[in-house]
Amino acid sequence: TANTVTSLGAVSGTTGTFTGNVDIAANVRHIDDTDTYISFSSDNQIEMYVANQQAIKFTTTSIETGDNKRIDIIDAAGDRSGEIKNSDSGANSLMISADPDNSGSSSILQFALDGSEKARFDSSGRLLLGTVTEGHTNADDLTVATATNTGITIRSGTSNGGNIFFSDATSGTGEYAGMISYDHGENIMTFHTNQGNE
Repeated sequence: TANTVTSLGAVSGTTGTFTGNVDIAANVRHIDDTDTYISFSSDNQIEMYVANQQAIKFTTTSIETGDNKRIDIIDAAGDRSGEIKNSDSGANSLMISADPDNSGSSSILQFALDGSEKARFDSSGRLLLGTVTEGHTNADDLTVATATNTGITIRSGTSNGGNIFFSDATSGTGEYAGMISYDHGENIMTFHTNQGNE
């Protein structure tokens, strides 16, 4: 049997246990911080408010296609500035989005560690590691930067190859129109052009 709580005043030094369910009207509010609370505003929805501003919304409503479980990040204006959800790509896929409603034009998805940004995706889909400034327009899809020596490592097996392929197709020989390859078994570096010609 549910225990329905319609009005509850301040109770100090008292603890208790309900053996059934506890039904509340709408909100769970902190007694010393009344503008911070959890709200059950409608069916299948939980909202968390800080300073009377909605901070996080948990919902199972249908968006895009299918019933996606998601966490909405709400900004001060009440708009969805971000979301975490299972993506439409499959049951085991996770999507993290900035500006999921596409209401802006210069959104950024940032990743931070120890209080500082380490990587970001900008609104053009470019990945920037260690910097907020992309490289030259002909090579700006991935930019890696530090204040000292900088590099990218390709590590393969001791008798296997490490490769960089230049492609202009998604199948066939166009997938390796140009190639830089290092053979760790023979310790040989080769350069290939025109679909594999050394």
